[in-house]
Amino acid sequence: MFKTAKYPDLPGLIESLSTSDPLKLTDIDMQKIRFFVHSDGCTKVPNFRKDECYKHDFYYRTHVDFSGRVMRRRDADRLFRIGLQSKSWLGEFDPMSWWRWLGVRLFAAKAWYK
Repeated sequence: MFKTAKYPDLPGLIESLSTSDPLKLTDIDMQKIRFFVHSDGCTKVPNFRKDECYKHDFYYRTHVDFSGRVMRRRDADRLFRIGLQSKSWLGEFDPMSWWRWLGVRLFAAKAWYK
């Protein structure tokens, strides 16, 4: 499991989650994640599907997934889109998921490298 100097208790948080599947995290898991990375939700856009923004912030700040494996930025953005699509009756054709995915691909690179 990956551990960073910025988040020394990352393994503890990951072990406390009910699952490593981002599509099955509970409300309690989401609150833990939100407070762990001090997420403000959906930065500079309406707080639509905030839980997906919390997960995306977690990926960007820790650079790992919920099982502790190191991930790439494009995978974090892809999981963000998939999470948004999973909550829409339009599924993979949900236009908001594609717009938000495009937004993070175009404008969030600086946040990944912080």
